[in-house]
Amino acid sequence: MPREPLRYQPQVGERSRLSVEATISTLVDSVSRTTALTAMVDAAVEAVDNGRIELRLTVVEATADGDATAAARELGGVVANMRVSSLGVVERAPVVRVAAPAQQLWTTIGEALRDAVVPWPSEPVGTGARWQVVDQIRRAGVWLTRTTRFRLDERHTQRVRLSAAVTERPTSDAGPDPALPSGVRVRALEGLAAGKRRVAFRTKQILPLASDSEIASDLRIEVTPAAGAPQVKSVHLTQVVALVGGHAL
Repeated sequence: MPREPLRYQPQVGERSRLSVEATISTLVDSVSRTTALTAMVDAAVEAVDNGRIELRLTVVEATADGDATAAARELGGVVANMRVSSLGVVERAPVVRVAAPAQQLWTTIGEALRDAVVPWPSEPVGTGARWQVVDQIRRAGVWLTRTTRFRLDERHTQRVRLSAAVTERPTSDAGPDPALPSGVRVRALEGLAAGKRRVAFRTKQILPLASDSEIASDLRIEVTPAAGAPQVKSVHLTQVVALVGGHAL
């Protein structure tokens, strides 16, 4: 197949629905915890103007296990806006403000939706093409520099399948984070995260037909509570996320 540019080309008024399924396992010092989260999200294209695409994201329902059950229910009906360029650059990430326990769950959902958008290369590409994207993300109060190395595995007209390898390294103190309790600050001392992604798309829709990712992090962090002395902790985090659906409504 000849080289062609990859661009998002949705139409105003298009709507799609997908499910976000995440399992987050943490080991902080010797204390382990696993949370399973599922959310159904509707995405509506509200505007397309000069290569900028405005999306309205609505959480239809969310469920989680254990002590996160009540917090997940609070996310039902939550609305966030996201702006994406036709090249896949997220110009405005989806942000909401809810109570702290629900905010932690939203952080996982919002990151999954943001990460589902693939930054396309500016030049025309064909099957087997590779490109690299470096960006800044925040997890649990820590700024990370993420490097993603994409490979275009398959392309049939508007359908695209790709894979990626991901590495993340802490860069600086992120300051206050709405997903953390009030007044708590986190600073990364050292660490590394690595993982992989697979994504299947129709370029006429922003959200993917299917996507899965797994990333494992090992960090040493300094946690400063609202009152008290800083504490150094060792954190191992494994996050598995699957987006299923992307079907037009």
